[in-house]
Order: sequence, then structure tokens, then C-alpha cells
Amino acid sequence: MEEERFVVQAEHIKLVKRFNVWWEDCEFGAPAIDCKRPYGNSDVTNDIAEILGWEQFEDEDGEMHLSREQGELARRLHKEMETVLQILCANADEGLSEGPYCKPFLGNWGPGG
Repeated sequence: MEEERFVVQAEHIKLVKRFNVWWEDCEFGAPAIDCKRPYGNSDVTNDIAEILGWEQFEDEDGEMHLSREQGELARRLHKEMETVLQILCANADEGLSEGPYCKPFLGNWGPGG
């Protein structure tokens, strides 16, 4: 198998800082990201838009909406947060910064790429 590669972007760092972390009290318990409200509210794509300062459009009823492209980007960024969290945990001593990371087969994420 080949190594995996991933580029951490400024958007990922903004989102990881807003994770809604709590204690999952099952078995022995463990810290967890709230799966219903990962960034504080249950409207994940709009939370992401707000955190990242995206402009939304207002419909005739006064409700704010994302464009189709923004919605797709928000969902992609949210899914990528799994990898970002793995990178953060594997590099806790150095911290999380923008740039390329790689993960060798059966290894941990580290800077490079």
C-alpha cells in the first residue's frame, strides 16, 4: 500500500478550533465530537459557513441559504475533519499547521509530502 497524503488548510484549522468536544459515557468513556452538533449547532453546513465567514443569500422569505457549491464544499470540509483530527492527535507536540502531511502504510500522520 502507498502512503496517504493530505493538505491541512486554514479552513480546517478554523473548524477544528470550534469542535464541540464532550465526554461519551459508555464502556470506559472517551472524549468525543458531538455528532449532532459538531460545531455547536445542528445545522452543520450553515455553522461551517458562519465559522469561515462565507456570504449567504437571502430568499424571498428572509431565510439565509448557501449556494450549491458552498454546500458541497462545506460537506467535503466536514468529512475531511476526520483526517485533520488524526493529524492533530499524531502531531500534538508540534501542533497543527497548514501544509502537507503524509501517513505511511501502518504509520502515523506526519509533516511532509
